[in-house]
Amino acid sequence: MMMESGVPICETCGEQVGLNPNGGVFVACHECNFPICKSCFDYRINEGHSSCLRCGAPYDDNSTVADVQTEASNHFTMAAHLNNMQDVGLHARNISTVSTVDSELNDESGNPIWKNRVESWKDKKNKKKKAASKVIKEAQIPPAQQMEEKQQLGDAAQPLSRVIPIPKSQLAPYRTVIIMRLIILGLFFHYRVTNPVDSAFPLWLTSVICEIWFAVSWVLDQFPKWSPINRETYIDRLSERYEREGEPSELAGVDFFVSTVDPMKEPPLITANTVLSILAVDYPVDKVSCYVSDDGAAMLSFESLVETAEFARKWVPFCKKFEIEPRAPEFYFSQKIDYLKDKVQPSFVKERRAMKVFLGNSGAHDIEGNELPRLVYVSREKRPDYQHHKKAGAENALVRVSAILTNAPYILNLDCDHYVNNSKAVREAMCFMMDPQVGGDVCYIQFPQRFDGIDRHDRYANRNTVFFDVNMKGLDGIQGPVYVGTGCVFNRQALYGYGPASLPSLPKASSSFCSSCGICCCCCRPKKPTKDLTEVHRDSKREDLNAAIFNLKEIDNYDDYERSLLMSQMSFEKTFGLSSVFIQSTLMENGVAESANPSLLIKEAIQVISCGYEEKSAWGKEINPFVSKDDGTKLVQSCISIDC
Repeated sequence: MMMESGVPICETCGEQVGLNPNGGVFVACHECNFPICKSCFDYRINEGHSSCLRCGAPYDDNSTVADVQTEASNHFTMAAHLNNMQDVGLHARNISTVSTVDSELNDESGNPIWKNRVESWKDKKNKKKKAASKVIKEAQIPPAQQMEEKQQLGDAAQPLSRVIPIPKSQLAPYRTVIIMRLIILGLFFHYRVTNPVDSAFPLWLTSVICEIWFAVSWVLDQFPKWSPINRETYIDRLSERYEREGEPSELAGVDFFVSTVDPMKEPPLITANTVLSILAVDYPVDKVSCYVSDDGAAMLSFESLVETAEFARKWVPFCKKFEIEPRAPEFYFSQKIDYLKDKVQPSFVKERRAMKVFLGNSGAHDIEGNELPRLVYVSREKRPDYQHHKKAGAENALVRVSAILTNAPYILNLDCDHYVNNSKAVREAMCFMMDPQVGGDVCYIQFPQRFDGIDRHDRYANRNTVFFDVNMKGLDGIQGPVYVGTGCVFNRQALYGYGPASLPSLPKASSSFCSSCGICCCCCRPKKPTKDLTEVHRDSKREDLNAAIFNLKEIDNYDDYERSLLMSQMSFEKTFGLSSVFIQSTLMENGVAESANPSLLIKEAIQVISCGYEEKSAWGKEINPFVSKDDGTKLVQSCISIDC
């Protein structure tokens, strides 16, 4: 490719190749004359590649290579102070010596390229014939029938997710082994019980009790693996249903929670990568809010978060423009892959290099003028005379603050050392939460964890593969996975203690897969539920609260007087605390009032994170199971959960 001036264009970055010191066109490889500019040539030499990107021949001008290496070493010596000040870990990666340009070249014989062209021509011809026959068949169908078929096949009426059972051919061997072990275990205990040791009866009795205890725990561990399931989501249907062209997005908002305490034990760089991966998720920016809880109130964490927000102005549009994965900078740049693969835009090469040293300016928009997701720094009040409940108390404070500022109907919490490795993960969670068929009964979506920096060949490396890929899928098949403390999408109303439209009863111990509803047995009520007095009292209080809230929603223009007739302000304060703004947010869905005063919201947010706010309220008892003694609530929530 040549410009009007006669100077060729670099095949890597799209810029002019430039001239050499002698005034001629810069040529890096004299074997094939592959057009590459001096900047890209320097970059390849600095990365340790001394061969041509097209033909693979080594660069024959050794003096040029040496000069470039010397110049590069001086340049990196000057930039060392900048790298140390930013504390950014950069990992060198190998660039493949074979580029996509090779596919455009002919070999000496020319036969492979000729054959490929003939085959591609035949494929195109066959496709045209199939398309023409399809058009003829569609023309024979009446228009009215076509419209009916399109309406029947409309994605709006189809589910957003489905359950994929594991094939029985794969489960049969494992189930057979379980049955054989149970038989052997029964024979073993029959022998142990029928043959006591009279000379050491206390020791025999103790050993038998211990053996029975371990056997019961083993049985409880095996039964969740009896019928594991997989789930599949349809993100395209979600977009067609809630993101129509020419209309504002109807997707629900999501509040992200990130918790950190000590910057010495949890480096701010790790937290920054987590925040950047959240801000760059593939989701409408006005629906995403990120709350960072700093329980240590460290100035280092706050300043690093400010720098992170500035860098996000460049990083977020870069991720969305080129659709890179993962969207955490440190882990993306540490990947040992060819970053030029499947990247046809020349601007990608230049912008990727700029990411390593960019420091942006402050502002609420990115460099392209687009809006960025909200980023909120929260550090709650802590005093010696008040219990702060560590991380669980910090999560409770974030729930209240987010309810006042954004009040998104769904919450996703992450540890500071976790990041979003799939930018469409939120959309996959919404396929369950916003599904009209199952979304109303789902409390939370638990995502599995994956680990970086672990030796794949080390058989003792703790990747928790069995737990996340076997146990959790097995629990999902019988009642629902457990909450593991991070990577979970919660329904905000469930955290407040509100049940779904028809609250499912507590499952029996001998629960199994229910074929009538297709999800789990807890979705169907048992014939004779058994509850003690405390459970009945708690459920009656929740039903009264739900009934009052339902009546409030039916009234279009209710004032304080009508509200007091339905439920007194005192009962709300006993449940949610003394903040009237927070109490009003529990009655609203998907956002805050448009007429809300921002300064008033900030004052209320400071109030709800005070150390004494949870005193004499239901927080930590019946509201928000992040720190809760209400085991019945947590059990019900586990029964209506999904493993994604």
